[in-house]
Amino acid sequence: MGDSETCWDVIDNVLNIQLSEIQASFGRSRTVLEHKYKGKFLYFEFEGCVSGSALIFIFEEAKHSKTTGVVKINCRCVIKTSYGLPCVCTLAMKIQKKIAYSIG
Repeated sequence: MGDSETCWDVIDNVLNIQLSEIQASFGRSRTVLEHKYKGKFLYFEFEGCVSGSALIFIFEEAKHSKTTGVVKINCRCVIKTSYGLPCVCTLAMKIQKKIAYSIG
């Protein structure tokens, strides 16, 4: 058992280390883009703006959009309301517009 000042110093040091690790991780995820996202129109607008974890969410939603489509009742827009990221129906709409634009 130490005095309260020593305890607060230890807690402060631990929090500073954790904060530094979080900042370094977020910095890496904003500057390093995985190969599976490079050159893909869905991810271009997010490059350098969202974390790697957010890109994984978007990637999974885009895969799910192939079966769900643009119907909002099938989507429920959970990722949009929870994280502010594009949900299945939004991504499906972007994919459909891109396909229609490239064909027409």
